[in-house]
Amino acid sequence: MKYIITESQFNLLTENKKMVLFQDLINQTLNHIIEGCDKSYDEFPDDISFDACDNAELVNEIKLLSFEFKNNIFILNVNIVFTSIKSYLDFLNLLYNIGDIIYKKFQVKVILKEINQTNTKTDFNS
Repeated sequence: MKYIITESQFNLLTENKKMVLFQDLINQTLNHIIEGCDKSYDEFPDDISFDACDNAELVNEIKLLSFEFKNNIFILNVNIVFTSIKSYLDFLNLLYNIGDIIYKKFQVKVILKEINQTNTKTDFNS
């Protein structure tokens, strides 16, 4: 999915449509990273950080909660839904890589800010 939208067209979008647009960008980029992390060294995409692959396969969803625009950068506040035997994981490299790929592909400066984590695994004894 490729977005070609001018700044003036973007400014005309409702807040809900902007949320949908950013959520689509996050989903598309997360899927690209997860698929890329499964590739062999020779096929590994240049735009994916090896560090982003550390926990990428554990992520079920990155849910956009809200966004704000400051200093020509969109701050995307997100909740990370994942499944792991660990109750907390560091997703900073993954979030940074998603923002970097979105910028390189779409020329939109974004920072994904983790507001919350939700681990779908509730029984940590098994």
